[in-house]
Amino acid sequence: MTELPGQPALTIRSRTTPDQLDPVISESINGVAAYMSEVGISRAGPPFTISSDPDGEGMIEVSIGWPTAEQLPGRGRVESVVLPEGRVAWAVYRGSYSGLGGAYRALYEWSVENEHEVAGDPRELYYTDPDEVPDPTDYVTGIIWPIH
Repeated sequence: MTELPGQPALTIRSRTTPDQLDPVISESINGVAAYMSEVGISRAGPPFTISSDPDGEGMIEVSIGWPTAEQLPGRGRVESVVLPEGRVAWAVYRGSYSGLGGAYRALYEWSVENEHEVAGDPRELYYTDPDEVPDPTDYVTGIIWPIH
């Protein structure tokens, strides 16, 4: 558990199905990165996603982007946001994305066992790039979950 400050970021929001999430993540990470490169903005950390649970239609809301050192203007689909400050449960998972469900369960169970209430949608941080790390067992992903 740790306290995080607010974090300026640039994101693209989408509504998609869980099955289509991987290509949406890739497209959005690359789209925000292209905008940042075009206007000369530096990244202030790894790319991330924030996803909701599926709604009654099986759709999820997802924000995907990059943290920045300061709040900057967006353009088109790229939005300027500040990720909320607050207390979070934080875990780092090493392995294929297909195993992330177990890491989420463990982090949720830790929160319950330590009498913390989940207080929002979790954020995934992608410390490794699948284009640069060919073996999925070497992927490193952070999970940040807001708690009370």
